[in-house]
Amino acid sequence: NVKVEIESYKVNEIGGVFGSASSSNVTDINCNLYMVINLEATLNNHLVGGFAGKFNTANASQVNITTNIEIMALGNDNSSINFGGFAGEVSSCEEINNASVNMEATTAEKIIVNNFGGFVAQLDDANIKNSSANISANLYNAKLVGGFIANATNSMGECYITNCGVNGSLEISKSDSQANIGGFVGQINTTTINRCFTLLSIQSNAAKIVGGFAQKATKSVITNSYTASKLDVDNVNSVSGFVANSDDASTYEKCFSVSTILTNSYENAYGFANSANCT
Repeated sequence: NVKVEIESYKVNEIGGVFGSASSSNVTDINCNLYMVINLEATLNNHLVGGFAGKFNTANASQVNITTNIEIMALGNDNSSINFGGFAGEVSSCEEINNASVNMEATTAEKIIVNNFGGFVAQLDDANIKNSSANISANLYNAKLVGGFIANATNSMGECYITNCGVNGSLEISKSDSQANIGGFVGQINTTTINRCFTLLSIQSNAAKIVGGFAQKATKSVITNSYTASKLDVDNVNSVSGFVANSDDASTYEKCFSVSTILTNSYENAYGFANSANCT
């Protein structure tokens, strides 16, 4: 059990155990952390994670993180972050297997959350399997939010997410630019997801586009996955039970949604997707 208090003036990678972990094999770790982080506004795009700020060219197995994280700003100016329950960024990672995150998180008014993921904020060229996140997060000002992963890209290689799940609650209480929200993933590009689920309560009056499982999918494949979430979102441009934005190159096989949608924007509400290739 560890209490961590951090005032960050020059450090850009902040984690409960490692600021940055690279070229490492991490196994059999159990942590119970309480983190209070004060961020200096002169630095932006901080990488913040319950386990590591940045997890690069490293592998992990049997890692269990229980954490309560409060993020505040030093001074009166805004500071921006990429924030994940396990890591702010994971890249070039052969495998994360059997990892779990139990997280309570709050961010203050001056903290702009560029990417928030209950497990990882930014993912690139990585393989995650048999892992979970149980979250209760109140984000004051967020741009891209995913219950498990916020943003999975392919600038270095494809991402694979298998047999993973997220449950709990997300509340976005304000967003100057309106938040894009996905129950499991915010947005994915050239990513394969199989046997994954989300059971989340999502509440926001500051969202732009919301998907019960994914907000945006590009050149990706999702199979054998489902969402049974509650989407309580008003004044949105679009809300869908499973995927909100999908290109023609993305496919969905044996997926379903039993999400509940509560919104005052019913003309922009869709049970599964606004458009998708499904089998």
